Amino acid sequence: FVSRDEWMRRPDVIELLENVLIVLNLFITYGDTFLPSGSDYDLLYYELIRESKTLTHLHQQVHKHAPDTLCAVHMENLTAIIQHFSQKID
Repeated sequence: FVSRDEWMRRPDVIELLENVLIVLNLFITYGDTFLPSGSDYDLLYYELIRESKTLTHLHQQVHKHAPDTLCAVHMENLTAIIQHFSQKID
C-alpha cells in the first residue's frame, strides 16, 4: 500500500500531473477556439466546479510536496476559477 504522501513525492507522478495540468489549462485558456460549441466550454467549467473539492485537495498536496514545480504554477489557474465561481454560486 502506498500512501498519498508517498505518491506525491515521486518525480514521475509530478511529471504526469504537470502534463495533465498543462492540458487542462490549454482547454481553459483556448477551449473556446477549438471545442465544438460554447456549451462544451461551459461544461468544462461546470465539471471543474463539480470537482472543486478534489482539485482543492490536489492543490494542497502540490503545495505541500511540490511547491517549487510547474505543477504549483499550473494549479493557480484552476484554483482561481474555482474560487471565482464558488463565490458566485454561494
